[in-house]
Amino acid sequence: MPNTQISKYQAVIYAGDRPNLSRATILLLDENQSTIGILFFVADGTLLPPNEASGVPHGFYYMGDYAAVLDLLRNESPVYIETGGKTDVSISTRAEPIGDGDKAPAKLFPIL
Repeated sequence: MPNTQISKYQAVIYAGDRPNLSRATILLLDENQSTIGILFFVADGTLLPPNEASGVPHGFYYMGDYAAVLDLLRNESPVYIETGGKTDVSISTRAEPIGDGDKAPAKLFPIL
C-alpha cells in the first residue's frame, strides 16, 4: 500500500446548512505544502461516497469521526496517508511501543 508522510494539515468546518455536501474537510499537506490528500466529513447517518485513491486521494468520514481524526493528526507523529486499489484510503501511524502514551503535564503551582 503506497504511503506518504503528512507534514501539515489544514482543517475547515463549514457554516450553514449544506445538504449533500461535506460539513468539514481536512487538507493533508507534504513538506512542500502540496496537497497529498483530502478528508471529507459528512453528516452522520448519510450515505458515504466512495473513497478515491488515485490522483489526490479523497477519504470520506462521518462528522462523528472528526475529533478522532483531528486528534490523530495533532498528537501523533509521524502520520501517513495510505492508499491502495481504487478506494482504499486511510491515515495511520506506525508501530509504537506499548505505554508510549501522553505524558502528564508538569505541575506549575502547588496544590493547596
